[in-house]
Amino acid sequence: MSGDARPGGGPARPARTGSRWTDEDYGRLVTMCREGRDLDELIEALSRSEQSVLDRARRMLPPEERGLPRDRAVARLQERLREEPGYDWSAALLQGPPPRPVEHVVYRSTGLHGLHRHELLAVAEALVQVEHVDGQLRNDALRAVEEHGLDDELARQVGSRIVRRAQEQDSSWTLEQQDRWWVPAQLDPDEPYRPWCGPDCPDDLPPPEEEPEPWW
Repeated sequence: MSGDARPGGGPARPARTGSRWTDEDYGRLVTMCREGRDLDELIEALSRSEQSVLDRARRMLPPEERGLPRDRAVARLQERLREEPGYDWSAALLQGPPPRPVEHVVYRSTGLHGLHRHELLAVAEALVQVEHVDGQLRNDALRAVEEHGLDDELARQVGSRIVRRAQEQDSSWTLEQQDRWWVPAQLDPDEPYRPWCGPDCPDDLPPPEEEPEPWW
């Protein structure tokens, strides 16, 4: 093998190491691959390093085959030339590397941030109406509501719930309850006012407190 001797007595580098590959070099590589020459013969004939020959042989393969190990490149190029005598290796050289696979990254959130908007609203609505609840949990829920821009929606839901409760309580206020707790409409003006406690009101109620005399 002809080449330049390295300082210190190391193995000589091929004479054309680092120089540009020409069409003649590629043609010679293809011709020798068709003839079934081994890697050492290719290195000697082309005056190139082993790495350079293997890299060029791999680049002459179709893009989808370039992922094979480097030391298999020459053998695979020889197989390709035998299987397909009219293989257009020059066109393969012009093709870029195969596209990288598309990665679909799936992010999963847990806790309050993993809830859908309607779920977050339902949780926050429950937390703001319960007295005995962890304060930090309630604050975290309200902060998450604010981050999602749901402040007004939460206020509307909580307000409507309070209104519904008041309406339900009002509709269950029966006449019997009114007769029991409301003061009768007709009172003897000579009798002192006493709280109305129903028909069984005891007669020994304490006397009503006297109203203070006006200061004028």
